[in-house]
Amino acid sequence: GDDLLDVARGRAVDLVVVDANLGGALAAAESLTQPSVVLLHSMYKTFVDTWFGQIWPFVPPGINQTRGHYGLAEADGWPAVFAGQDRMLSVVPARFDAPVAHLPETMRHFGFLVPQGSPTAPPVGFPPGVAPRVVVGLSTTYQRQAPLLQTILDAIARLDVRALVSTSGVVDSESLQVPPNAAVTDYVPYAAVLGTADAIVTHAGLGTVADDAGRTKQEPG
Repeated sequence: GDDLLDVARGRAVDLVVVDANLGGALAAAESLTQPSVVLLHSMYKTFVDTWFGQIWPFVPPGINQTRGHYGLAEADGWPAVFAGQDRMLSVVPARFDAPVAHLPETMRHFGFLVPQGSPTAPPVGFPPGVAPRVVVGLSTTYQRQAPLLQTILDAIARLDVRALVSTSGVVDSESLQVPPNAAVTDYVPYAAVLGTADAIVTHAGLGTVADDAGRTKQEPG
């Protein structure tokens, strides 16, 4: 929070945009005279009663201590943490957001933000051959997905495809039985592979969906 205030005041900024997870920085932003925006990188519902909403019981002491430091009232949930900001900007399209009992009037849905820049070559490429290319990627959050990933690999073994499989760094690749037509790596830069993939196997995470939605399909080169 103090770091944010130092930057905002030292550089005479006109607007402050803060990630929704940073409760301390949001408290500091609320104490400023400049307008502030909460950047929601997930569905608003996740902060109300699922995922981030479920971890709220563990975080009030730290967040409310910080809010008290800036002369703010205690918050009883993420909606209260966000309420003091001028805008809430969601990078999820409105049709993707799950319904909630009360959607703040300050909410604006911008839509997916797709990373830009030059694609970097993946550390591991597709196995050689001419069979269709399949990208496999599950969550970067550990959700006990190793058995599911193995099931997918077992299915790939019976198909005439070439698969590039990401463990997302949360599954031990040594624990997997990998068929010859699959390559497994911890990380796959989607910008480098989705444009030439024939199919994607995913848990429908917002990052994967956003990245694929913003790509123009290309012929393999």
